[in-house]
Amino acid sequence: HGSLGTMMFKIGEINVARTGLTLRRARENGFDAEAVIVSGLDRAHYYDNAKHVILKVIADRNTKVILGAQGYGMGEVVSKVQLLACAITHFLTLDDVFNVDLGYAPVFNTPVDLVQTACLVLSNKIENLVKTITVEGFEQERANVKGIIDVSPFSEHVFHFIPGSMNIPLENIRLEGIPFKKDAQVILYSHTSSGAYKAYRYLTSRGYANLWVLEGGYLCWER
Repeated sequence: HGSLGTMMFKIGEINVARTGLTLRRARENGFDAEAVIVSGLDRAHYYDNAKHVILKVIADRNTKVILGAQGYGMGEVVSKVQLLACAITHFLTLDDVFNVDLGYAPVFNTPVDLVQTACLVLSNKIENLVKTITVEGFEQERANVKGIIDVSPFSEHVFHFIPGSMNIPLENIRLEGIPFKKDAQVILYSHTSSGAYKAYRYLTSRGYANLWVLEGGYLCWER
C-alpha cells in the first residue's frame, strides 16, 4: 500500500508530528485540496498539565477524503496525527472522522477532540459556511482590512492581543454588533478562534458579508 510518511519527533519541549500529503504536494498531485489550521488544548483547561497544540488537516474538496495532517505544540499532538494516519489509510472523509465515537475524560481529552474540531471546520470551509484566513494570508491582506476584532473576554485581551485589534467580547457582539459596514473586510479572532467562529456565524446571520476567521487564532499568530 505504500507509505504515508507518518513520523513524530521532539524539539526541546515541542512535540511535532505529520502524516500524508502537505497542501502543496496534494495540489501538485492533482487533488483539489483545501486545508485548515486549528488550535486548542489537549485536555480540560483546569488540569495543570493541559497544553496547547496546533493542528493542520488537508482534504480533497470534491470528496472530503483526508489527505494529510501536521501538528505541533507542547501538548499531546502525536496521538491526534496517528488518528488521522488511520483515517487516511482507510480513505475516511472529514464527516467520517467527525462522527467517530471518541472517548472523553477531562484528564485525557477535551469534550470534542481537536481532530474532530479540525474536520468540522474544514468541512464547513469547503461548504462555504465559514471563511477563514491563515496567519500568512492575514499579514498579506492586512493593508486592505478595515477592522481586526478580538472576541475574547477583556481579561484575556489585555494580556494576549494582535497589535491594531479592538476588543469586542462575544457577548457584547450579540448585544451591540460591530462598528463596521456590512460589506467591510473584517478579521475575527480569539485566543484559539473558537469564539471567533461563534461570532462569525452570528454576524453573518445579521448580514455581514465580508468576515474572515483567523485560523488558529492568537495562539497561531503569536508563534
